[in-house]
Amino acid sequence: MVFVGKNNSGKSNIMKALDVFFGKKPVEDDFRLEGKKREREITITLTFIDLLDGEKKLYQGNILFEGTKKAQVEIMQTIILQDKMKPKYEIAKLFPDLSTPAAKNRYGFLFDEGLISKKEFQEDPSVPDEFKQLMEEFIEKKKEKMKKEGKSPSSRLSKGDMISLKTQYTKQHPEISKLKMKKNYVKSKIEALFPQIISAVLNPKQVVRTHKTKIMLSALNAISELQKLCYVALKELKLKKELVACQLIQNLADSLVM
Repeated sequence: MVFVGKNNSGKSNIMKALDVFFGKKPVEDDFRLEGKKREREITITLTFIDLLDGEKKLYQGNILFEGTKKAQVEIMQTIILQDKMKPKYEIAKLFPDLSTPAAKNRYGFLFDEGLISKKEFQEDPSVPDEFKQLMEEFIEKKKEKMKKEGKSPSSRLSKGDMISLKTQYTKQHPEISKLKMKKNYVKSKIEALFPQIISAVLNPKQVVRTHKTKIMLSALNAISELQKLCYVALKELKLKKELVACQLIQNLADSLVM
């Protein structure tokens, strides 16, 4: 890739922003100086497009304009000028306009970030019986499929299962897709994992201990970008297949998707 531009047009600033986004700690001079006053906040937003099929699976539920040619993942990083300057990562999501009580009461449960587990959906009074029934039918079909595959039947629903359920419910209620959408940023836990991913590349022999807690999609975004680099290293540059860093990244991605 060649990056061309006039002198003082901002080429270096873009490269510095990418460095900071992917883990380099900024210094005070990176914060804009207006006269004698220095700004206290840096905001960097990256948009990832041309998603591969594997990435679309990883990013399920967090893709803007999903199912269209404009499908993309948008991540925003914010850093406050202070001693530690710890970055905060947020991922863009589309939410319907539920400003009217009728719309909120009827469809609010589909976009409630506080509702995660099957039990929470079953016990929450805002969730309509129709959705709860759909959930039970989904579980029974899943059990039957697991039996045919020789696996022990389980009524557990993964994050992917819940997304599939919501998608199915939305298709049964086309009026939901007609609601006006707005883009909001929601907090991501990428910071809990991102430094380890970078460290794995810089120090291939280091053991990466993956977090078993819930990790938002933007962490997987970083992994997939590193997987692309590994693919280039292995296939196009014909480096040794036993590259430890690439194996660590792949193992990390597999453990998060499972």
